[in-house]
Amino acid sequence: MTSARGTAGEVFLYDRDCGFCEWCAEWLVRLAEVPVSPAAFEEYAVYRTPQAEFRGHRAIAEVLTDRGRSRGMRLVGWVLGVRALDPLWRRMYSVVARNRYKLGPLVGKDACSIG
Repeated sequence: MTSARGTAGEVFLYDRDCGFCEWCAEWLVRLAEVPVSPAAFEEYAVYRTPQAEFRGHRAIAEVLTDRGRSRGMRLVGWVLGVRALDPLWRRMYSVVARNRYKLGPLVGKDACSIG
């Protein structure tokens, strides 16, 4: 997995046993300048900074808002971070996470071990 240059102490962690999660992390590196690393997670992705830790959709929102390569990506991050929309984004993230074992083969990656 190729990772991007980021601020010291920042890392986006994803489920190492999930092909779909790996595919998403590869895309995230294209959209935002953030280092990514596989980890032993099953429920949600994690974005760690020296100041905080974000999980699930909030991890993606923070990465795109803070490290997005374009204004458009930073705007997408901002929208994902709107607190009033948290229930919607949380539910969407949860549906994708629960079904990610089905999504890996659709993007040309191995199915993950939860399936």
